[in-house]
Amino acid sequence: WVCCSCGDLPLGPQEVPDAVRRLRAAIAALPQNWIVVIDTDHLAKAPVSELAFCSASKLVLPLSIDDNDFSRLFIDPTGNALFDVLEALEGREPGWLQAKVHKVVFNSILHYQNAPSQNDGVSLPFTPAKACIQQMKNMCDQMYSVHEADDKLVRFFSEGHKCGSVEDFRARYFSGMRKASEIVMNASKLLGCPICVLPSGPIAIDALSCNIDAKVLGALQNEVDLLTRSVFS
Repeated sequence: WVCCSCGDLPLGPQEVPDAVRRLRAAIAALPQNWIVVIDTDHLAKAPVSELAFCSASKLVLPLSIDDNDFSRLFIDPTGNALFDVLEALEGREPGWLQAKVHKVVFNSILHYQNAPSQNDGVSLPFTPAKACIQQMKNMCDQMYSVHEADDKLVRFFSEGHKCGSVEDFRARYFSGMRKASEIVMNASKLLGCPICVLPSGPIAIDALSCNIDAKVLGALQNEVDLLTRSVFS
C-alpha cells in the first residue's frame, strides 16, 4: 500500500520524473500478489497525482452524483480537471502516462434496498433510489459522449477499444457505494477498524457508546466485498 496526501512533496518539479521512475521500479519489484493503492485525494495536478498516474496501471475514480463535481473532471479553473491533466501527461513523452480509468465508483448513493441491482447496464451491489439511478445514467452517458471522439476511449480507459456503445461503457466502467449509516461510519473511524472487519453489537468509544445492528452491518459488509471484487478484477 502507498498512501499519499496532496501536501507539498519534498521534491522540486525537475525531480518528479526521477521519483516516478523509482516508484515504477519499486512496484515492479513487488511479488505478483501485491496490490498497491495510491490515494491522491482530489488535486489531479498535484505532484503526488503525477506519481500515481505515471506509476499505476489502473485509475479508480470516486465520483459523487453532484453535477458540479462531475463538471470539474473536465473544466476546472485551478487546473485540476482530471482529463486535462491526463492528456497533458500523455503528451509529455510516449509511455509517460500509465494509468487508465479502470472503474468509476459513484459514492454516498441513497439506497432503497440491500439487494444487488442492474440499472441500464450499471451494476451495483445494492438497489439505489430511482432518482439516483437516473442521475448516474445521465453522468455515464455524458462521459461517454465526451470521450467517444478523438480516440479518447482507447487513450484514457482500460479496454476502451471494446466499448462499441454507451451500454457497453456503462457496464464496463461504473459501479457504486451507498451512503452508509453514520453510526457505522463513526465507529469505523473512531476505532480505526475497516468496515469489512467491524464487529456488530454494543461498542463503547471514550464517552460515546452505540449499538451496531448485525443485519445492517452484514449487508454493508457484503456490498463492500462485492464492490472490492469489482474494482480489483
